[in-house]
Formats: sequence, C-alpha cells, structure tokens
Amino acid sequence: MHNNTGIHVVARGVIIDQGHILIAHDLRLNMSLLPGGHIEKGESAQTAVLRELAEEVGHTFTIQRFLGCLEHDFTPEPHINYCHTHSYSFIFLVAAPSLSKEKLPTQVEEYTMLQWIPLTELHTIPLMPKPFVHLIPRWLDNATTFHSEIKV
Repeated sequence: MHNNTGIHVVARGVIIDQGHILIAHDLRLNMSLLPGGHIEKGESAQTAVLRELAEEVGHTFTIQRFLGCLEHDFTPEPHINYCHTHSYSFIFLVAAPSLSKEKLPTQVEEYTMLQWIPLTELHTIPLMPKPFVHLIPRWLDNATTFHSEIKV
C-alpha cells in the first residue's frame, strides 16, 4: 500500500535454494530488491507476497514462515526519483517446488531482472533497503524478527 504521505507498505519474499537467494534487480532504478511489492487496500501481507511473487517471478509459492518487519526511513539519492522516503516491509521465507537455482526464472516484468546470488555475497549488491544485507541472514537464523531504522 502506498499513499500520498510518502509511506509504502510492502510484502517481500526471501527465496533460498542451495545457499543462494533470488534477487530482483530493478533496471529502471538500478537497484536490487527482494521480490515482492505493495500491499493493496484490504489485502493481508501474506496474500500480497503470494500475489506479487506470482506476478514477478511467475511461480506459485507457499509461505514457510514470517521472517521479520523492517521499518525504514531514508534520504533519497539525488539521481533517483523516489515517491516515498519511509517504508514498512513485511518479509516472508517462501518456497516454490518448481523453482531451483539451477534454472533462472523467466523474466516476467520487462524492468525486473531476476538473479540468484550466494547468500554470502549479499553485501556485494545494491540491495535496498540497505539493512536487509545484515538482517536477512539474522532472520534466517531466527535471531530477530523486527527492526526499525529511523533517522532522527
């Protein structure tokens, strides 16, 4: 869900196979994101992540577990036209039996390139929001399930 207050509420999936994570690289913004997207009005985060993953990755997923929620406030980079500066991201560990790191999913959206990245190399890509680089491994180890990063 996004609105005119500059706040976005999104649901994203962490898709892991053989020590690799599936990342969606937005070619318009030149940044990497976890696959997923906006939660629509009246939609739960769980329903949104499954819908968005079907649209973006082209596979049917099941939710394995809730990993965490990131509240993130940031200063926009001057070269990117952002429509928001604050987001709430609900993150789920998801799986699709038809998906494997051995075969890259077909690119469904023209502006999104999917790629498998070794989890150990997550810090080498422009993943947004930036705290995910450190949070995803912790969440997968079940160390924490909430994080807030507000600039004061």
